[in-house]
Amino acid sequence: MAQGRAARLCGPKGLPKEIAAQYETVIKHAWDYDEFKEFMSRRGFDTIYLDSAKLSEFMKAGNEDDGRALTSLGLQHKGPRKWHFVS
Repeated sequence: MAQGRAARLCGPKGLPKEIAAQYETVIKHAWDYDEFKEFMSRRGFDTIYLDSAKLSEFMKAGNEDDGRALTSLGLQHKGPRKWHFVS
């Protein structure tokens, strides 16, 4: 799966797991509507649903890939990381 134009819904660090689970349930429910898929398709988006664990894995892998690419170009970030992904 390539990282291109994408929309992701993420919560803040420390969001209680019960609240995150509620959001995930509601988002999945909306995601399953044909109207939503048609809306996204008309705007040029493919729709791929990832639950929170799979999205976290996807974002970590993308971050690592980006880091390798930037390092190979001599553009690696030298300061502290600003993003923290958890599942």
